[in-house]
Amino acid sequence: MEKANLVEALRKLGVAEGEALATFFDEAPFGIYVDHPSDGCVFASQALLGYFGISWEEFQGFNWASRIFEDDIASFQEAVHRYEHELHVFDEQYRIHRPDKSTRWMHAQVRPLLGSAGQHIGSLGLIHDITESREFAEQVAHHQALAAAGQLAGRVAHDFNNLLSVVQSSVDLMERVSEEEQAPLRATIREAVEHSVQITKQLLTLSGQRSMERSAEVLDTELAKIAPLLDRVSGEGVAIGYSLEAPDEVVRLSKSQVGQVVVNLVSNARDAMGGRGQLQISTKVVGNNLHFTVEDDGCGMDTETLENLHKPFFTTKDPDRGTGLGMSIVDELVATATGTLRVESELGKGTQVTLELPILAHTTKKQVADGSQKSARGNGEWILLVDDNTALRQSLAVSLSMYGYRVDVAADLAEARAQLQRKKPAILVTDILLHDGEGTSLAAELHQTNPEIPVVFVTGFAGEHMPEIEPGANRRLLFKPFGVDRLLQDIGELLR
Repeated sequence: MEKANLVEALRKLGVAEGEALATFFDEAPFGIYVDHPSDGCVFASQALLGYFGISWEEFQGFNWASRIFEDDIASFQEAVHRYEHELHVFDEQYRIHRPDKSTRWMHAQVRPLLGSAGQHIGSLGLIHDITESREFAEQVAHHQALAAAGQLAGRVAHDFNNLLSVVQSSVDLMERVSEEEQAPLRATIREAVEHSVQITKQLLTLSGQRSMERSAEVLDTELAKIAPLLDRVSGEGVAIGYSLEAPDEVVRLSKSQVGQVVVNLVSNARDAMGGRGQLQISTKVVGNNLHFTVEDDGCGMDTETLENLHKPFFTTKDPDRGTGLGMSIVDELVATATGTLRVESELGKGTQVTLELPILAHTTKKQVADGSQKSARGNGEWILLVDDNTALRQSLAVSLSMYGYRVDVAADLAEARAQLQRKKPAILVTDILLHDGEGTSLAAELHQTNPEIPVVFVTGFAGEHMPEIEPGANRRLLFKPFGVDRLLQDIGELLR
């Protein structure tokens, strides 16, 4: 039986379809608007005006746009641009400020209206207030996260205990063997430390530290650099092929973030292929995006696995082989780069994971390359180093002194302020979180009288205290653990 025609049904009820639709649109319990290609908005329902707390005249004057939450403007504008140029369905969630100072979550879906000849004659928008449903979902997610935290803590503790055992046994052996025999043990210790760094970076990413590393890199260049590492990750039974066709394109990912994404995807592909198979890594430019694809010929995934793939702690691996964090890490880092992730898979036919990353047209390859240059030695410049970790403070002071700098150290704000009363440094290097306050406060005090003195902020986790570092500013942000070469590079650049 064919679906009943709405107009015919209204006629049978003796109701004029135009009047009935106008009443429905205006009194619907959700927001509705109609937009004309040249005349703009020609209708907005009472519910929609109520959401924004404005009159029809104000809505026509685009006053609704001033209500959009600041952090959501960029994604909203991008979605509008996509809709206007492609006429695909607009589907976006965003926040608005209401006149009573409250914040509400909106879910907008806009569809193009087409004439009989297929021409665009307007748009129909449906807007729902989803604040309560989001809050409920967040509460459920919070409880689930608490339940999973114990599971995660156990797995992380297990991994760290293994790594610490490697370090401890290597140190014990170094005390009993000759200098020549210590080289492989040092390599083992370094590898264990690098593995520990990756674990902490994953945990910080999952904790929501999306803004921690604001950097941009040429993706093809970074993939070429880490190719030897990927060979080790995949194992001898996996052949990796490369097709890199975006040699100059820059994306919003730092060097370490690129590494996290690729290592997680390659690890998943290796396990899906049982340690044997063909893996293809490719990049290409599609419009304004860079498509980065990792494709394997492994076992593939069924529909249920695909649906659960992005959930934290979901894994099909044995408990001692997988934490279920890999794809959550990738999801978070793709969001950092304001990109999208697409996964295509079928049982027995392998899996293809594609990251669609916006290309940063305003950044050139030369600018990125300049950031990796090693700094020159110091020439006796005085550095004030502030950190409440004694071992790290002493180690950095020795290293900086070896490279030609004069270094004084302070364990807290009180010691640092006393040092600054006596003389002004050429550069300040300070941890962000100290036991008696924040390094950002120390820098602000210094800049009140000496705004030209550069600052390097270092941190392992600063949470809401993370400083904003503007392009071109005389400040840098460095994340623990870091090598002394990276610190020397930042110091050299700031002093130049």
